[in-house]
Amino acid sequence: MATKKEVAQVMGLLAACYPRYQLTDDTVDAYVLMLADIPADLLKAGAIEHARQSKWFPSVAELVSAAHDVGHHTVDALVASEAWGVVTRRLRVPDRTWIGGQEYVRRPCDDVTERAVEAIGGWTYLRHSEDGVADRARFIQAYQDIATQQKRRDTEHPAVTETRLSIAERTHLREISDGPTPG
Repeated sequence: MATKKEVAQVMGLLAACYPRYQLTDDTVDAYVLMLADIPADLLKAGAIEHARQSKWFPSVAELVSAAHDVGHHTVDALVASEAWGVVTRRLRVPDRTWIGGQEYVRRPCDDVTERAVEAIGGWTYLRHSEDGVADRARFIQAYQDIATQQKRRDTEHPAVTETRLSIAERTHLREISDGPTPG
């Protein structure tokens, strides 16, 4: 996690990139509080990415989002329509098969894709469905919802998570505690 010095260094870098922005000590202190839970290397990479793409000094939310995107961008990351393409290809392949006495089991898709398939009825439902257009629409909506929820969980400040869990515990409403667990 980023130390106060590391956040201040990132803020100094951003101030150099945006010379018209007047960086105050109070602003640095607020950013330190809000960004201390992000690893320093991701925070710096997110700041660099933001500076390369925007002509305006970043808000805390923009830096959190940029750091998250840097940390979660992989070659395997899919957009919803690409994930649906993976699903349709997987539907044509059996879950398990034997070739030459060797059993082969279908590897699961990425977590978001698997959760979206389950949300619309599961692999068995999709294999027997006769309405591919509706299935695609429902899958894409589920995929986008799950990906958005996952990003919210990943970027939630630990203090917010702790407060939400505390409220859930006090009110016995476990359904609102759907984010990451502390520790």
